[in-house]
Amino acid sequence: IAYALYVRKRWSMAGVVAQAAAFVRGHGGKNSNGDFEALTPEAIAWCLVALSGGQSNKDHQQLIHDLKAALLKHVTEEADTAYFTTSYGDDGSSVMLHSNRRTDAAVLEALVEVDGNRNGLSPKLCKGLLKHKKKEGGWSTTQENCFVLMALLRYFKVYEKHEPDFTISLWYGKLFGGRQEWKGRSTESRNIQVAMKGLHALGDNNFIIHKLGKGRLYYRMGMTYAPKSLELAAANYGFLVSRTYKGVDDKAHARFDEEKKMWVFKLGEKIEVTVTMTTTARRYHMALCDYLPAGCEPLNPALKGSPSPSSGSMGAVGGMFGNPYSWRFYSRRYWPEHINLRNERAEAFRSLLWPGVYEFVYTVRATTGGDFVVPPALAEEMYSPECFGRSASGKVRIE
Repeated sequence: IAYALYVRKRWSMAGVVAQAAAFVRGHGGKNSNGDFEALTPEAIAWCLVALSGGQSNKDHQQLIHDLKAALLKHVTEEADTAYFTTSYGDDGSSVMLHSNRRTDAAVLEALVEVDGNRNGLSPKLCKGLLKHKKKEGGWSTTQENCFVLMALLRYFKVYEKHEPDFTISLWYGKLFGGRQEWKGRSTESRNIQVAMKGLHALGDNNFIIHKLGKGRLYYRMGMTYAPKSLELAAANYGFLVSRTYKGVDDKAHARFDEEKKMWVFKLGEKIEVTVTMTTTARRYHMALCDYLPAGCEPLNPALKGSPSPSSGSMGAVGGMFGNPYSWRFYSRRYWPEHINLRNERAEAFRSLLWPGVYEFVYTVRATTGGDFVVPPALAEEMYSPECFGRSASGKVRIE
């Protein structure tokens, strides 16, 4: 019924607003918590579209406000993306042709319809949908393609109504950071870099971005820095990361000295490295990077002459395990789409990572004796590095 009301609204049929209001009040009424239990986020979105244009009526205004409030209880919002997770049970895909991207698109279209360009969630939904686009240029199904394209078109007509023709200036307190001119639509990105030394000398101040002219400005502000201390605690800003070591031929070849708080490796022996990574939300274009102790070298099982990988480590065929965070199935160890084994680090990459617990396992050989500092293992979204996590740094003695 919600979708039928949406279609009638798109066909500009008379009486749709009143019909939508009656449907929401009669079939999707709120419970004591203010939720519309009978309506999924997708159905709420279609009802919002059907109710749009009825803001002049105070009762309809309150209904739109309540529907939006109920909708926001289902959203997962990240630093630069947002998405909804819904289910229609076993018949969701086969009968309803449902997908979470279709829900994201329906909600995006509804928010643009009722809020115009005043809702900060809309750009995040838009970016999340674009990150799910496949290499071929579309999404997973015909349903997704249709709903996403319609939502993006409405987003474009509202948020990108004016062709860019503006000048931006950047200030930090009294420090002038630079100026740029933008004319016409473009996917080009430009950087303005300001030295940390100059910012530190000015103390605490506000960043000011001044835009003069028409068009929408998309920008990101970030800071690149190096910590003073080599001893870093673990941090979780989207990824929970930990790292352990184990002797391959003999467990005694890699042991943790509790008194000295360091790992001790046997010189010349193989050591299995396990990096465990946990995320409770979707991650896009992510990279996991683990730095090796300087006295170790990675063993690439793909190279002729390299020792065979240990049982269950990288290079074997993995099984599938139930994901504790969602209904999907995923591989706990064999998730990377691409792996790099370099002299000083091991890297694993994936374009779309679903919520779950993952392991990255590889083998190194302890080749040089001595005491070494091991930087943290780092997981991050490459294009949104503010979403990251790291393990604690460590120390290794090879003897």
